[in-house]
Amino acid sequence: MALEGSVEARTLNWDYSRHYSRFHPDTAGDFAGTVAIMDRWLRPHLQGKASRVLDIGCGRGYALEALRTMGLASIEGIDTSREQVSWAESRGLPARLVIDTLAYLAERPQTHDAILLMDVIEHVAPAEQRAFLRAIADSLRPRGKLLLSTPNAASRLAGYTRHLDYTH
Repeated sequence: MALEGSVEARTLNWDYSRHYSRFHPDTAGDFAGTVAIMDRWLRPHLQGKASRVLDIGCGRGYALEALRTMGLASIEGIDTSREQVSWAESRGLPARLVIDTLAYLAERPQTHDAILLMDVIEHVAPAEQRAFLRAIADSLRPRGKLLLSTPNAASRLAGYTRHLDYTH
């Protein structure tokens, strides 16, 4: 993730998985249900159309599992949270810890057919979002796709108390 300050500051330095587990318990049912939702969202955009997909901010790997079940040839997830990456790896998913996402993308120009940015952009400092999106665009192959989602805490369905931070 592209956060202000040094490379170390770009690494999520608190255990985000503890916060995340408040909404997603570590159960097989929650995992399967969330993977099913990801499959519904992603399949129309990727099935048969992408061979190399990167999930930035892959977290526990819900999208990675959906991509794997879709039979995509090459999938990879990156995250700045050691705990989230460990959780995804424990499920046999191709997740890796990446300290500096911008550097990681810069080393992979025109590499990906699709990049997922699911509920991540709101964690990037507003002043750095343009550079972050440019790095993503440069890492996409011609005609590559960015699939981006972000929560709306002001939505009638969400409520401001769910996320409890300024980014949402």
